[in-house]
Amino acid sequence: MALSLGLHVKQDESTNSIMRAYLARVFWCCFVYDSTFSAIGGEPTLVNDEDITVDMFEAGDLGLEGECCSDQYILHYVRGWKIFREIRSYAYAIQGSQHSEQFLVGRLEQLDISLVEWQQQLPDALDVIPARGSITSPLKAMAAGAQLFCYTLIIFLHYPYLPDLDDAGSMRSPDSQGYCTQASKEIARVTRILLEEAPWIFKSDIIARYALNLATRIHYRNSYATHDPTLARKARRDLQRSIGYAGELFPEYDAYNSDVDGQEELSRNNPMTFAFLPTGLEDVVLSVTPVSTP
Repeated sequence: MALSLGLHVKQDESTNSIMRAYLARVFWCCFVYDSTFSAIGGEPTLVNDEDITVDMFEAGDLGLEGECCSDQYILHYVRGWKIFREIRSYAYAIQGSQHSEQFLVGRLEQLDISLVEWQQQLPDALDVIPARGSITSPLKAMAAGAQLFCYTLIIFLHYPYLPDLDDAGSMRSPDSQGYCTQASKEIARVTRILLEEAPWIFKSDIIARYALNLATRIHYRNSYATHDPTLARKARRDLQRSIGYAGELFPEYDAYNSDVDGQEELSRNNPMTFAFLPTGLEDVVLSVTPVSTP
């Protein structure tokens, strides 16, 4: 619809400025939805980045009282999804081996900087460090959800640089293991707080709802790190906790309420499992849609 209406194209200056501001908001909201469902479903985005010429709107430019925080929230997600699209293009470049390793590592560092700068530009309204007792308003719950989005992007960026499970020397970026592991721990921590204080956020924020899925897969992967027994031991503990939180999020999925020690593996056919970020080019997506168990 956004494409057919031409919302992705910069409006002519003759168009009323208020109308241009409204149309820009409509498009960038569509951009967020397009990016989200592309990530979840593993499908190409409907709007190509090179076709977008419409300007970004500015928070509060409509002059409506109380709208500034909403604008800031949308803009933060728009900027985050723009980085996501860059990361996904970068992931495809890795799989295609079209560039030197030096170039790819340099690009990794650039995207890392982009993520840091994105977080440094976090609007004051969303600048919340989630802790027990801190989620005292819907806005703070949304801010915590935005933190889950950030951790998701960190894992997505660094996953291609994780080592083989039985070979620590295979890792090209020495920090990627730590980034993914710490981000997964933070996802579980924030999820626990939100489950206690604002469980409704998981119904309204798709990425917040499924970030735990990503963390669970990282913990599961780490639990088989034969080159690092300490990492594997801690990962099994973290995995058990994450599965417990998942059971609260998705109580209908009995498979996640069982003891992890009795589980042979977390199958791709498990109801809460997504096509995780593997080495195959066709799977380099955040595909987190729950699937039914055959």
